[in-house]
Amino acid sequence: MKKTLQIFTKITFAVLAFLGFVNRANAQCLAGEVAVSFDVVTDAYGYELYWELVPTGNACGVGTIFAGGNTAVGCGGGGLQAQAPGGYANNTTVTEGPFCLTIGSQYDIIMVDDWGDGGNCVNNVNQSVNACMGGSASNLTVTFTALAPPTGPDLVMTTTQPEYTIYPLSQVANIVSAGNIANIGALDATNTKMYVAVYQLPSTLVYMDSSTASTVAVSANTNFTVAGYTPTVVGNYWVEYISSTDAGDANAANDTAGYLVQVDDSTYARDYANVDGVTGLLGIGAGGGQNARLGQTFNLLNTDTLTSVDIYIGNGGGDLAGQPLQVHIYATAAGVPTTLLGSTDPFTMDTTTNTLWNLPISNGLVLPAGMFAVAVEENDSNITIGNTTKVFTNNAIYVKWDGNAGGAWTTVETFGAGFSKPFVLRPNFGVPPLPTGISEVANTNFTIYPNPATENILVNNVVKGSSLEVVNTLGQVVYSEVINNTKSNVNVANFNNGLYMIRITNGNEVITNTFVKQ
Repeated sequence: MKKTLQIFTKITFAVLAFLGFVNRANAQCLAGEVAVSFDVVTDAYGYELYWELVPTGNACGVGTIFAGGNTAVGCGGGGLQAQAPGGYANNTTVTEGPFCLTIGSQYDIIMVDDWGDGGNCVNNVNQSVNACMGGSASNLTVTFTALAPPTGPDLVMTTTQPEYTIYPLSQVANIVSAGNIANIGALDATNTKMYVAVYQLPSTLVYMDSSTASTVAVSANTNFTVAGYTPTVVGNYWVEYISSTDAGDANAANDTAGYLVQVDDSTYARDYANVDGVTGLLGIGAGGGQNARLGQTFNLLNTDTLTSVDIYIGNGGGDLAGQPLQVHIYATAAGVPTTLLGSTDPFTMDTTTNTLWNLPISNGLVLPAGMFAVAVEENDSNITIGNTTKVFTNNAIYVKWDGNAGGAWTTVETFGAGFSKPFVLRPNFGVPPLPTGISEVANTNFTIYPNPATENILVNNVVKGSSLEVVNTLGQVVYSEVINNTKSNVNVANFNNGLYMIRITNGNEVITNTFVKQ
């Protein structure tokens, strides 16, 4: 996988042996010191990580307090791709420490990744340390100040962002997630509550609620919920969570959490490019004839018409000039792409680099409520698609090519945390433009009776000689005829239950209406 799936560099819009030593790790810390341990969380390539704990300002290998991971990588091994086996196991968590650190002093965690694709983390909740290497990082330095241990309750508020960063107004639901409050202090936190406020930016409070109260014991954590809020107008919404206890909180700095949700008139997105820019590029590079795809899934709450797809393409050096660019739309089964439903209109790339392209779908594609997938096709060149950090959901982002897993769709997290990022690949919904040369007929009052229907429908007040088509929610024409009178009787008894569109075409005039089969 490392030889094929490629992560590219960020594009924003002397080695110590692994001694395992600690600074009085197994002894009582002196007055003015605090005992600090770190959780090392590895991805599918844990052996690529080397890290050190040093006083702030020291280079890697100078004044080292602790060195962990693969010594074959060492301080100078970032991105060299030359490590020998060793270090941490893959997909595991290892606790290192405790180390006696001087309260109020600053320290650096220096991380080195042999391959340069990141993915490993070094964390300590009590010290507010969350050192995680991004997907295109070879080296990372994180500075923190050693904090005194708490003397009372210390609440830590966390939450999980919704899996979509941008919702079409027609598809948005509750944007308030459950929250979790952990107590990392020295005393139980009694009468603990979670407060949630939703602001429509810049400053309008549109929702506020609090959870029921609960006691959070020392070293325990509890989930809290509120009723939630569903936006009714387009806008940017900040969702803020605050923890509170009547027992007092030793550290107010970790009592809040929050995230941004954007509600748009048409766009669905999993990426955070609108906020943080595009932070990386991913391409398969499998070569021609491999049926390569990179895509992700979206869930529709209501039937809607897909009109176009936005996609960010790197195209470094303009290498894709003259190559076709096309996004395909798939039905899904158990969340995995299956049947091809349609595609964006053909388009030929030029030399433009690092651009969000809009690929239209002529006449639109009606999609039913439920899960569907959009995926870009990679031809004989390596199409690099933009990705971002912050929001990621397992079993939602896919790649495929004939040379991997028998050509099956494979989730990106299969290849490690460094690949676990959403694509800048966004479906857009709305009313599709009429094809060139087609104008909407002025008289739009043809009737359908009965509606809903079970066996037959009568389509009345139609121009003689017009073409009549019945289209299902997948965009498939399930019935057609040329009308020789001003009305038509259509037998729908064998149609599947659901929503259908009737499309009447008379020369360059098009008119549509819908009915429900029960």
